[in-house]
Amino acid sequence: RVTGLSVTDGKYVFVRGLGERYSSTEVDGVRIASPEQNKRVVPLDLLPANLLENIIVQKTYTADRPGEFGGGDVQVKTKDFPGGRTWSVSLSQGQLVGTTFQDRRTYASSNADAWGFGADSRNIPDAIRTAAGDRPLFLSNDPTRGFTKAQLAAFGKSFANVWSTKAERAIPNGSYSLTYGDEFKLFGRPLGLIESWSMSRAFSRRDESQRFYSDLSDTLYDYAVQRDRESVQLGGVSGLSYRFTPRHSVHVRGLYTNASEDEVRTYQGPDHNRVEATTGEFLVHRGTRFLYTQRNVMSGAIEGRHEFAGLAGTRLDWKLNRSRATRLQPDRRETIYDRNYYDDGDGNRVGYWGLGSAGSREYGDLKDDGRGFNVGASIPYRLGRLGAGKVAVGHDHQRKDRRNFYRRFNLLPNQNADPSQSPDSLFGPAAFDGTPYSAYVLEGTLDIDNYSAIQRVTASYVSLDVPLGMRARGNLGVRWERGIQDVRTFDLFKPGVIVQEGRLDDIDWLPSANLTLEVAKMMNVRLAASRTLARPDLNELSPSPSLEYVGGFRVAGNPDLMRSRIDNYDVRLEAFPRANEVVAAGFFYKSLHQPIEQVIQGGAPPILVPRNSDRGHNLGVELEARGGLARIWSKLEGFSVNTNASFIRSQIRLEPQLSELGSAVHPLQGQVNYLFNGALSYAMPGGKVDMSVLFGATGKRLRTLGLLPLPDIYEQPS
Repeated sequence: RVTGLSVTDGKYVFVRGLGERYSSTEVDGVRIASPEQNKRVVPLDLLPANLLENIIVQKTYTADRPGEFGGGDVQVKTKDFPGGRTWSVSLSQGQLVGTTFQDRRTYASSNADAWGFGADSRNIPDAIRTAAGDRPLFLSNDPTRGFTKAQLAAFGKSFANVWSTKAERAIPNGSYSLTYGDEFKLFGRPLGLIESWSMSRAFSRRDESQRFYSDLSDTLYDYAVQRDRESVQLGGVSGLSYRFTPRHSVHVRGLYTNASEDEVRTYQGPDHNRVEATTGEFLVHRGTRFLYTQRNVMSGAIEGRHEFAGLAGTRLDWKLNRSRATRLQPDRRETIYDRNYYDDGDGNRVGYWGLGSAGSREYGDLKDDGRGFNVGASIPYRLGRLGAGKVAVGHDHQRKDRRNFYRRFNLLPNQNADPSQSPDSLFGPAAFDGTPYSAYVLEGTLDIDNYSAIQRVTASYVSLDVPLGMRARGNLGVRWERGIQDVRTFDLFKPGVIVQEGRLDDIDWLPSANLTLEVAKMMNVRLAASRTLARPDLNELSPSPSLEYVGGFRVAGNPDLMRSRIDNYDVRLEAFPRANEVVAAGFFYKSLHQPIEQVIQGGAPPILVPRNSDRGHNLGVELEARGGLARIWSKLEGFSVNTNASFIRSQIRLEPQLSELGSAVHPLQGQVNYLFNGALSYAMPGGKVDMSVLFGATGKRLRTLGLLPLPDIYEQPS
């Protein structure tokens, strides 16, 4: 319903068509820690609508906001004092065509998966932790260098022998929530309480075509993909508020969410990077991957609000916050079989599927700890006939500590085994017999897979609301911000040796100016200008790679990244013909310095890394109309329409190179070229019935920037 906003996956809000790098969400003034790359947004489906006080969408920057402000901020505020008892219970069941009551692919696992806590049952085997400790699993007869094959076979045998899928009937998708709010009297003063908890479990199946083109005539791979997913989310919000006096109050808030996703993915198709030696045909792969991911976020804050009438009406706000986020990816299992052929002796060519080389198992554990505080004060003043204004000052300090653990194992089959057997047979207990031909496990961990990181952002600001008479008002501000990011990549088995380090230490002055003019009755013109930032995510400063598809590109970070700076300019004309009616048109322009983009670099396979481009700009037009249909026809009383559209054009230039490496001029990565939202609503007098039909559409966006001869990759309109 808000101009320039779009919703992805039913819960993530993006501003002005920009991706996650340039959009952020906070709940009750706290930016929730997130272990996901560039996930600066909060899943809003966690928050119950009846406990929301308001949602503010701020698209023009002011100095009291954090400097990482690209497209805009979504500020969610929950109720402090409900005013009275409120409660609700919600249960829903849904059917997904093609999934519900159909067979879905899954595999043997713990009953804890149904509640979203299946990570503990997928840990690295205790036998490896106990016997090997922190030593890599290398093959050697020298005990100081590694382990014997018999020992490695015993380690391999300790892994759970679950590699194949099974069919299970999918039950209906369901969600359940319980919300309670009340207000009491404690020592004669109001005490507000809010509680909301919810759980959801959903199943889905999706068939895809994954194609990666080298150029118009060549394809690196062409895979038919099938995904079966089970998603579980359990979470809640809590709040306790106490008002000591009408001018002094304290608030304690907490948020918790645990979400898991269990995916079985299979794919099959030709890999154009590899040609079979005997036939000259492209090698055909069939891959199976089990990927279980559990994400957990906890956040808590205590804040106070105080007004001092005896000090010229000074207001003081302070807040202490802690957050913790984890991303567990335990026991990612993958096998890849190749289509091979043999001659049966009668001149017949017989095909079979054979294990390519090994089965892989990978374990990831990322922990993010955040803490911080901020304090702000505002003092009202008056400039005679010009009106009332306000001076605000504040200080903010936020710290984040991250530890990323990642370990890889490769399981090799028994040399006497038939490679066409199922992985459960190739890696079953009998295969690890300890003989010279035994199946065994080897270390696959890279020396750049693990890192530790810190991020510290310290800021101070001053902001001045300036009265300019009855028809104008303005705001001037400046924010001083120092941002330190230090990511140290180390060898897991030599933790004292830093393999690579990415470090940023920047000081920025971020000015802002906003002006509102009343050019006619019920008509305003708004002008704004500011400078903001976009910092790289900590993951992006680590070079640790991952591979999604055979024949595809690896994904890695870049320790040489720098932060981006953004100059923002906005103009908006708005009119209010009647109450609850708006007609508005706006224009925005952003000048970007060293924007961060994902770039495909050459290699075998190619690698996808973030890099700083040189400069660019982003400009757009926003149109909005909201009003009741009764002004057209009286019988449409209660019906209203809300439409808005954004048309956006962006252009980025690469840094000058001695030779052309890619699209020297291209759109901003992640920026859609248009947005459209529409809503037709009906509200019965008294508010007992409220119905809406919503529609949203977004244009195409540049997903990945290629380096010649690799092409750019676009996501098509949706």
